[in-house]
Amino acid sequence: MEFRYQHGEESYVVRVTERPGGFEVRIGDQTYEVRAQEIDASTLDLWIEGRYQRARLATREEERWVALDGESHHLTRARRRRKRGSAGEGEETLAASMPGQIVAVLVSSGDTVERGQPLVIMEAMKMELRVAAPHDGTVARVLVSEGEAVERGQTLIEMGK
Repeated sequence: MEFRYQHGEESYVVRVTERPGGFEVRIGDQTYEVRAQEIDASTLDLWIEGRYQRARLATREEERWVALDGESHHLTRARRRRKRGSAGEGEETLAASMPGQIVAVLVSSGDTVERGQPLVIMEAMKMELRVAAPHDGTVARVLVSEGEAVERGQTLIEMGK
């Protein structure tokens, strides 16, 4: 899974991959082996590179607060956004209807597609959702990748006519 966060002026991409016995967490070009045990809804016991730490978490909408190793960190979930009006004339965007995870991206930029053709498969609330082409046309841009976590309303694909 991939997450994007803002911490002060810095932006971070966090990639989490499940491994036997734990997770591999990549933050930028740093990689960490992590084991986690949930204590309650807001507390995790973590073993990061073999070192024990207790993390306390709080969330509100797109904001996260993490108390870890005696320090508190305020993170804001960064979204991939397209500036208003940046899609070219005749283009339209296809967005996630709910939060979920991208399971498969079935097209690339420049591909010609037919109405109803699946473009992206995502998983949300243990359901598989297919995002299909609304009409015959061309894929202008693919804005997500397999394994990425997406938010409701996040643009997945830009379509051309």
